Parts: sequence; C-alpha cells; structure tokens
Amino acid sequence: MKPALALRRAAVFAVLAAAVVAGSAVAASAPREAHTAAGTKLAQASLLQLSDLGRGWTAAKPTAASSTGLNFSCTGFTPKQSDLVEIGTATSANFRGGAIGPFLAQKTSVYATAKAARTLWRRGVKPQLSACVGLSLRALESKGVHVTITSRTTIRIGAIADRSATYRILATLTTPKQRLKTFFDVILLASGRTITELTISQFQKAPPLKSEQALAKIVARRIGAGGPAA
Repeated sequence: MKPALALRRAAVFAVLAAAVVAGSAVAASAPREAHTAAGTKLAQASLLQLSDLGRGWTAAKPTAASSTGLNFSCTGFTPKQSDLVEIGTATSANFRGGAIGPFLAQKTSVYATAKAARTLWRRGVKPQLSACVGLSLRALESKGVHVTITSRTTIRIGAIADRSATYRILATLTTPKQRLKTFFDVILLASGRTITELTISQFQKAPPLKSEQALAKIVARRIGAGGPAA
C-alpha cells in the first residue's frame, strides 16, 4: 500500500473510530450523571486492553469527544432516559489491527441499579437503533467524507452476556481521492448494572465474525463479574 493512501485511510479512521451510537445523540434525553469512584472503576474494569487483541494491534488514546457515556437517542428516535442515573463511564483506546482494520473501540456505562440498566435496554435497544448507528457514520460528512449507506442489518453472535444485540452498517466512504467500502459493526452487551458497546469497523471486507465473538465473550465475562455497590 502506498504511504499516502495509508495515511488518508488512517485520517478517515481517526474520525470513524469516534462515530459511536452516542455520536448523534440528543443530549436532553441522556441519563442523569451521578458518577462515583466505584461506578467509574466498574466501567473501567470492563474495557478491552491491547493485551487482549494479539500480535499486530496498536492503540491510540481516545478522543475527548468520545469520553461521555452511552446515549441511545438520535434524530427520530428518542427513548426516555432522563429518569435513569448513570454512575460511571469508561472509554477504551482506539485499537487498530492493520491498514484496513479491524478498528475497534469500546464504551461502557454503569447505572445506579440493574433495574435501570434493564429499563434502558428495553427502551433503547430496538430496530430503530440501527438508524442511529447510520447517523453516527454520517458524522464523517462534516469532515469532507461523503457517506453512502447501502444496508443496515443485524448479526447473530450467539448467546453472549445477559443481553446482546449487534448492528451492521455497510457503507461507501468517498473523498476526492478515494472510495472505501466500509463495514461498521456495533455490538451491545449488558449484564447487571452495566451496558457496554463495541464498535468494530473494517475497510473493504467484513470483520471476521469469530474474532467479534471472541472479543464479545471477553467483555461479557468482565461485565458479568459484578462488582462492589457504588
């Protein structure tokens, strides 16, 4: 691959990595924040580390814009969240497995009670959420990248965690100098008071399903371990 092309793809990913479900959220409907040290620690304990990913992966610090918690709202889909309390959040590094991917980031929110997390899941994790995933990708257009979404589907990754859902967006990203077929997967997992989101993307070909399942299982074990009351 030519160095200039690799750099352009890296620049596209720098924005792509931050395009998560919360990216186009309506702030007024977000859960209320009452963060505690214990809640934050529990969220941080859920995160994937570079050592989980194997050889060839690299990590970069998350952007400041990605440091907030999960929000399941976007234009046209605004499930009620303001009656729920978030006690901790954490965001992983931006991981990169190669020139075309996979690219991986994780975001976790911990809520005051398991009931609150179940309530948010019931309200927010619905078919309409795939449109929010697509809108988060469209945030790239503000960076001069034209986004054409060709399909929105779900993926079956098996019975992982207490609750799970996976959305896939297939899109073409176009700049004046390149066109990139892009697979953009969002895996949501929940257990107890915790909901976490894995964002996995790759240019030209789909991220390997077995790899996604393996990563989801690691995270599911971490959020299923419980933790001290916050």
